[in-house]
Amino acid sequence: MNKPYVVIFTGEITPSVDVDTVKSNLVLSTGISDAKAAKLFGRGEVVLKHYATTAEAERLADKFYQAGAICDIRDSRLGSKNPGAEVGGESSLVRMLKHFTGSSKRHSSINRQRQA
Repeated sequence: MNKPYVVIFTGEITPSVDVDTVKSNLVLSTGISDAKAAKLFGRGEVVLKHYATTAEAERLADKFYQAGAICDIRDSRLGSKNPGAEVGGESSLVRMLKHFTGSSKRHSSINRQRQA
């Protein structure tokens, strides 16, 4: 089964939350270990998981966002061979601002690419 949608943790967190709180939130909300949560930080962008549909990818991205971690969803068929690479040249500030509109209004990289 082809799973073209990639959920990527950008390495960024929401401004109102500190890194230790985000790590704890991720452990509680996703069930990952403390060690895995710690490994997500300080590495830049991290590919979390591939999904077949945007709805599945959006669920994981929203769960991370509620914990305070900012993720992108990218269609690996539209960008470079590296699914962690920036697609569309959007700045991290623009991505962060889009996340502040709320999880129901979040726009993923997929939607931005389709509109272009």
